[in-house]
Amino acid sequence: RKNGKDGTFDSELFIHRTGRAGRFGSTRTADTIMLYDRSQGEGTTLKGLEEEMKRIRGIEILPKTLPSPGEVMNSAYHRALQRFEKFDADGEDDREKQDLVQYFENRLMQDVHFDHSDAGPSQTESLLMKRLAAAMAALSGLEEIVPPRSLLTANPSDRTIRAWNDSCSRSNPLSPPEVTKLVKALGSGKLGRISICEDGSAVFDLSRSKAKRLLQNVGEDEMSSLVEGWHFEMPESLSAIPS
Repeated sequence: RKNGKDGTFDSELFIHRTGRAGRFGSTRTADTIMLYDRSQGEGTTLKGLEEEMKRIRGIEILPKTLPSPGEVMNSAYHRALQRFEKFDADGEDDREKQDLVQYFENRLMQDVHFDHSDAGPSQTESLLMKRLAAAMAALSGLEEIVPPRSLLTANPSDRTIRAWNDSCSRSNPLSPPEVTKLVKALGSGKLGRISICEDGSAVFDLSRSKAKRLLQNVGEDEMSSLVEGWHFEMPESLSAIPS
């Protein structure tokens, strides 16, 4: 904010942060992650900042949703796989690394056959896959499966619901008031902020129990006339950026 005034921004601060990430003015690409609090109205200044940064500085600010638990798990898997592949590629011309890999391969086969001498080929393959999976889990940096959470705030107590109807689109988006009216009629109780996605659908958070109850109510016969033409889901990720 400029001089601490609400609704303003200081683009020079973002230039400085980008420079810290990759030396502003060089030919290298610098990526900076910028987080903002949608509940505090900071999102209203983002469009102006985006336009000024691109016009004056040639810097693009690209919107990005929070990573879903599934995306975090997938990234962890690929991070572990890349470490395997890099070590393997580096060892192609490195005799010492080849010998090291061979040692572990021999020991692994010995241990599997020693511990399970009566195991057949399929059992041996299964045991080796379990050892490989354990090694990748150790390399992933994770301690446990990433639990479900809000896709808007990452709050583990909340779940994100996406709603749309047959007539909504990018050019004809839903409005928060109409979504609020319908969702409350379905028994959601108190509702927080409703965000409209680029495709015209709406997303909002409810507590885990209320989200489950809402989806159950949508499927009830007595609600069929109320929700005709409407669709609700608890998405695993958000492909459309909410505003």
